[in-house]
Amino acid sequence: GVHGGSPFANAQRVLAAARPLFARSVRVIWVVTPQDAFPSRSGDGRFEPKYLRSHRGGCVKSVAPARSSEEWRALRGDARALDALWGVIDLAGLEDQGDAKVGAGLAGGDCQHYCMPGPP
Repeated sequence: GVHGGSPFANAQRVLAAARPLFARSVRVIWVVTPQDAFPSRSGDGRFEPKYLRSHRGGCVKSVAPARSSEEWRALRGDARALDALWGVIDLAGLEDQGDAKVGAGLAGGDCQHYCMPGPP
């Protein structure tokens, strides 16, 4: 997934970078980035360093699917790119799986990536 900044702007940049691949008939599959689960002022799980400095505890279990909704907004706003994609994968329910993040239970831990058996 694309990390940091605006999920909408990041998705637009990745779609723009993929255009040459579409022109060469390369099959591109979009995987919607799973939601972060950082404790945040807004409750959306996004990384907020200033807020985290004053917060104790690990990842939050449930967050709003802010990142995926922004990626979908970018995809739906670019009909040509959406049509050119070979598929879109959006794993449902991950916004309620913050306890499965690498840093779950650790103050200042990784609340972005999931624990996975074997190589991804």
